[in-house]
This record gives sequence, structure tokens and C-alpha cells, in this order.
Amino acid sequence: MEMFRLPKRIESLIPREGKEQRGFGRMRVDEVRCSLGRLLDLSMSGCQIRRSSAPKKGEMHAPRCFWIETPTGGRLEVRGTLVRHAHAGFRKHELGYAYTDLTTEQRETLCEIARCSIRFEMGFGDRAA
Repeated sequence: MEMFRLPKRIESLIPREGKEQRGFGRMRVDEVRCSLGRLLDLSMSGCQIRRSSAPKKGEMHAPRCFWIETPTGGRLEVRGTLVRHAHAGFRKHELGYAYTDLTTEQRETLCEIARCSIRFEMGFGDRAA
């Protein structure tokens, strides 16, 4: 399988040094569905989700399985831990999840989601291309 070189625009997927808490930078995504709410951004170490309800007591730091829609319409099942919660307005809560135990296949699928999101954003066809 030929390795795809990511455009410079996706530099957010490359690990950064410094005081950033994320293991990897994040990339904004649009119109990518997630079982927990609206996906705002993703990285190779986690994602940020907006939803209308606050996390339940005991949900913080508890591992949870959820899915992220893939460019082909499938679902990438991931396991993550809620590590951040912020109230973002009336019935708006932003939740940060850190992935746990990602496989190589899951990482490749995350890269594909990022690639297709960028391609779509830049006007190069539909998501499944």
C-alpha cells in the first residue's frame, strides 16, 4: 500500500512540542457525524464534540465506545475517555475525548477522514471521492 503524504494544511495531525495538552494538534472538520454529538475537530489523539446535554455524573474519565462517520458512510468505532467539558452557551456543551488503544487501522481511518474533510472543504469533489 502506497503511503499518502498529507498536505501542509493538515499540519495539525503532526505531534507538537510545547505546553499543548493534546498529543497531536487538531483539525477542524465539518459535516462529519459522531454518535455523541456534532464533531467539531479531531486529531490522532482525540476529538472535540458539541452536544446539548452536559456529561452525566461519573462520565468524566470513564472509558466509552462511540463512532465517527467515515468518508464512505461507514462507522469508525473508537474507545475514548472524556477529559474535558466546557459549557459553551445555552444547551451547548463541548466535550473533549482522548482516544484509548487505537489500532493501526483506526489511525489510518482517522487520516482518511481528515483527508476527505480537507478535500471537501477545498472544493475537490464529494466526501466519498
